[in-house]
Amino acid sequence: MSSAHRLLNLTDKDIHLLKIFESVVRAGGYTVAEACLNKSKSAISIHISSLETRLGKLLCYRGRSGFSLTPEGEQVYQICKEMFSDIDKYRERLNQVSPLVGGTLRVTMDDTIVNSRMQTLVEAFGKFNIDGHNKTFLEVTVTSPERLFQMFLDGETDICVGAIPKKIPDAKMFTLYQEELGWFCSDKHPLYGRKDSDTDSELKNFEAVDYWAYQAPELEAEMMSSHTAARSSQSMSRLLLVLSGRYIGLLPRSFAATWVATGQLREIGSPNPNLKQKYYLTARSEVASYESCARLMHELRQAFKADGEVLTQADIAKVA
Repeated sequence: MSSAHRLLNLTDKDIHLLKIFESVVRAGGYTVAEACLNKSKSAISIHISSLETRLGKLLCYRGRSGFSLTPEGEQVYQICKEMFSDIDKYRERLNQVSPLVGGTLRVTMDDTIVNSRMQTLVEAFGKFNIDGHNKTFLEVTVTSPERLFQMFLDGETDICVGAIPKKIPDAKMFTLYQEELGWFCSDKHPLYGRKDSDTDSELKNFEAVDYWAYQAPELEAEMMSSHTAARSSQSMSRLLLVLSGRYIGLLPRSFAATWVATGQLREIGSPNPNLKQKYYLTARSEVASYESCARLMHELRQAFKADGEVLTQADIAKVA
């Protein structure tokens, strides 16, 4: 069979391979794509090779000189972008007119907001379908802020709730609340028994866990001046490393409160009012106006407002 007839009938596997290829190109290579796709370099390489075999064309160069696309790879990448954009549009149109199932709404939240604001989220999701007539199929995912951000950029989710590092063009973003951060160590760490006045000057000398979502220059500067020896974009993973006794780490105060109450954690150093993290409700602009999306966004905002977490009316206003 000639290469011109290889993909006349696109299968789910073909679309999956094309999506992986698009993600690799968007990430600029295999290394960054590992985290975005949650796949190893060898697995990604196998997928790309399979796609090249299906198309009968070399799509990219990868090696010591770096990652780059062939002319055919450039063409396929442009086709992928257009195709996946069209699929999203048709999916939303079908969701809008479907009287039976109401469509699928994909919601992704970061692990910090789930662990520290669980009851608020439960309230919002409960009211979303309180009358029993909402037939929307919910697809809910909990992941790291890093992965959440990439999923939104890749069009893999409709609504995301969590710490977004920067404003996203062509998206509707609302501030839900602002969280103060503090430096913490465990009861196994040498700083645990020191006075705050003693620990301020010593913080930079101890190994720290890097913080991913730098929303403000003050936070980035804080981490740049620290002795980072580990990294995690998930709060639970950072907590695990801090509890080990080897590292100190930045954690949201409300998130750390449970372990502080049991004596397993202690906040160290003087509180820094500039160390804050904002949590956003973000929706893709092309789906934000659809009934199911608008309703869930309303319930989420109302739940956080009732919980006293929304900042001010100005903060609630659209920022992107």
